[in-house]
Amino acid sequence: MGTIGAPERTRPRAPETARYRCDGPHGRSGRVNVLVIGANGATGSRIVRRALDAGHDVTAMVRRADAVTDPRATRVVADPLVARELAEHARECDAVISALGVRSLGAATLARRSAEALVAAHELGTPSRTIIVSALGVGESADIVSPFARLLYRTAMRNVFADKAAAEVLVRASSLDWTLVYPGTLRNRPLRAYTATDLDALSNVPGMPVSTRDSVADFVVRAAADGGWSRRTVVLRDE
Repeated sequence: MGTIGAPERTRPRAPETARYRCDGPHGRSGRVNVLVIGANGATGSRIVRRALDAGHDVTAMVRRADAVTDPRATRVVADPLVARELAEHARECDAVISALGVRSLGAATLARRSAEALVAAHELGTPSRTIIVSALGVGESADIVSPFARLLYRTAMRNVFADKAAAEVLVRASSLDWTLVYPGTLRNRPLRAYTATDLDALSNVPGMPVSTRDSVADFVVRAAADGGWSRRTVVLRDE
């Protein structure tokens, strides 16, 4: 699980683009134990539910004692920005999923501090497999979106996205077995089909792509369970 130096299971190489149905099988080889950070948030709570519905074991990490989580999950109150607290609860897990987000568009450091804790916690024995929900428009992905989307990302979202970009520099340079997930604008729609595409395979993303939070949850649970999309940045778009 989280032991440094333990042999890794073979990671399947995902194609550059894949289409998923949210009600389709996950194709998992077995049950996994995942830690979800930000488990009470709009996206994190859906990840917890999706993983539990797929038959996995879930540890839901929240920062407040009054935070509500799925009663089927193992709930822990801890600070995910403190490496030793993160390591304490993630050490026996197979993967860590981060769905942390901010509610303000002002100056932000949450993503960078979270990345620092994830990297440091791995040195304390947490699993290598780490999946982080980020956003389309972060870093170089802003160069391939439509002019309108680029304007939005570089004005209203500039502080949040700059923080995410700084965090991803740390993650990519680490020994973590990471996957960065770039959904479009998040919506609370019902489950639907979606595509996952390696960012490096895209040269243009027209319009304003959207992603349901449930399709994001579906994808990250798949990636945690089968190890696919290792060390790749994946753009999600609903059909």
